[in-house]
Amino acid sequence: MLDDNQLLVYYTINNPEGKLDIGEIGSMLYIKGMVNDYMMNSSQGLIDNSESQIRYIASFESPYFFEKGLSFNSGLPWDRAKVPVGYSENDLC
Repeated sequence: MLDDNQLLVYYTINNPEGKLDIGEIGSMLYIKGMVNDYMMNSSQGLIDNSESQIRYIASFESPYFFEKGLSFNSGLPWDRAKVPVGYSENDLC
């Protein structure tokens, strides 16, 4: 969801090999655009009983209106992922 103030991202992080190191996750996630990298402002999530999955909602600074090729990036040692971020006019508030 996107408005003039923030971009809200809903996502899940899994570590099928075992427990997540929660302290390592917060500073490793960002959104990369053509012009700028957008760092996470805040997030909150729920961890499952096995501590191998977390479901999050995160707030990022609002990207420039002309950004088209956004990707959600994880620099976690066991999950170096780049996921395309898509949004349409219906997502704008």
